[in-house]
Amino acid sequence: MSTRIPVSGSEFARLHAALDPRTCYTTWRTVCEERFGCAPLAAYISVRDGGFTLDPQFSVAKDMPHRWSANGAPANVRMLEFQYRDRTLGGFAWAFDPDLDFQEIEEITTEHFAPAFFRASYLAQALAENSRSRDQLHYLSEMGNLLGVLDVATLLVNILELTSGILDADLGSIVLLDAANEPVTELEWGLPHEALVSARLADGVKVLDCAFESREPLSLRNEDVITDGHFVFDGLLVLPLVGPNGVLGSMNFVGTEFGPDRLEVVRPGVSLAAIAVENAMLVKIKLEREREQEQLALGKSIQQGLLPKSPPEVEGVELAGHSESATMIGGDYFDYFKLADDGLGLLVADVAGKGVAAGLIMTAARAMFRAACIDLEDPRAILEQVNNLMCAEEFGGRFVTAVFVNVDPKTRVARIASAGHEPTRIFRASDATIEEILQPALPLGLRDAVEYDQRVVHLQPGDAMVLHTDGVNEAMDLQRVQFGDQLDAAILAGKNDTAEELMQRILSCVDEHIGDAARHDDTTLITARMR
Repeated sequence: MSTRIPVSGSEFARLHAALDPRTCYTTWRTVCEERFGCAPLAAYISVRDGGFTLDPQFSVAKDMPHRWSANGAPANVRMLEFQYRDRTLGGFAWAFDPDLDFQEIEEITTEHFAPAFFRASYLAQALAENSRSRDQLHYLSEMGNLLGVLDVATLLVNILELTSGILDADLGSIVLLDAANEPVTELEWGLPHEALVSARLADGVKVLDCAFESREPLSLRNEDVITDGHFVFDGLLVLPLVGPNGVLGSMNFVGTEFGPDRLEVVRPGVSLAAIAVENAMLVKIKLEREREQEQLALGKSIQQGLLPKSPPEVEGVELAGHSESATMIGGDYFDYFKLADDGLGLLVADVAGKGVAAGLIMTAARAMFRAACIDLEDPRAILEQVNNLMCAEEFGGRFVTAVFVNVDPKTRVARIASAGHEPTRIFRASDATIEEILQPALPLGLRDAVEYDQRVVHLQPGDAMVLHTDGVNEAMDLQRVQFGDQLDAAILAGKNDTAEELMQRILSCVDEHIGDAARHDDTTLITARMR
């Protein structure tokens, strides 16, 4: 038996610093070789049916089974499972060696590798999702910009160039239906018209006819397409252009593989492409008005759908939330979360600026916060992780202010962290006073590795919290006088209100103050009343 060597923090520092599963595996092999003189033969990931499947990210010995089972295990090889928070993540296959202390290996695998691997896997997944979201937001934004191009030829070139770049396609074309409903290739980049229109499925139906009838993307492999032999498709993707008045044509691409991730990136933007093509055929004045209204209406609908439909029911806490954009698409956001420690998370955020750009960044920030709240419950840690993710995305200098509160409904203890946001207001029922929690800090997305402050507040029954954006306290009337201190007056007037009544009271006071003036900023707030 080997003599155990005490575990030191520095020995595993490289492992815990790994940012992706492959690096985690590589570092773990090095640690094992340094500590035990050997390394595992292969890594297996736990799957839903309770078994294990080989992880290709780990450099494996030859002839290891793709799926691990005790009956099919190679001779002189044993599996050591590793867990994180009572959940089996996977296992390592080790060559059986009586001189190895497998108990020690299993202990440090679970203690050090498992949490490092979990964090690395979670981060890799979050970054992959953020990358897809970023590509989708970029595609939507760029496609939205093309809605203003009125020259059909220029528009088609831009659409094909943008989409083929996202899909990494080798060849492409755009086909539009003429007055007789026949396909005409309007733009060809290496994909001949005759080859495309003659391509058929195994049942003899033309590929384009199938796509036009279904109005859904059609992705085909080489063996799925029957041709006349003069042109071979490595892989064919047909994206129907469906406008409000029907099918306009299609974008068509040839490439090695069009995976579901890439298809999901472009799917929402294809509808915008169809609108752009149809609008380019209309009168310029009509085009401009319809383009603007349809784009903004679509954006508002999507944005409103991202806000909570109703607050969660939590014993001991009443909640209410509201967000109203100053323009069709705004940059404010609020949300409620059930956190890992059974706490209740409250979030109000404000993207710098307004309009489509702010709305797109708000959508990305929402995804980042939701991802961070899966495993984190500390408001300070949540803000720091989202800040680092936003800095990595580089949103063109735009930033986000936010306040995050974790409320324990049982103890009525609130932990509050702010990133350059408006102070949280707390109404104290015991003496009918209002306490401002002011926490100066940098907004999210300006600089990475920022450390945020956190305040702990003890609440009592009847106390209320108001989280809001500057669109509330800075709302202006026709004389440009801000709402300001009237916010505290509204809170005090609603000392006996429910959370919903208090929120409506504040909104009514803001509306009354604004009067006939135009709303210059988004109005968002959350009210929470302890019971």
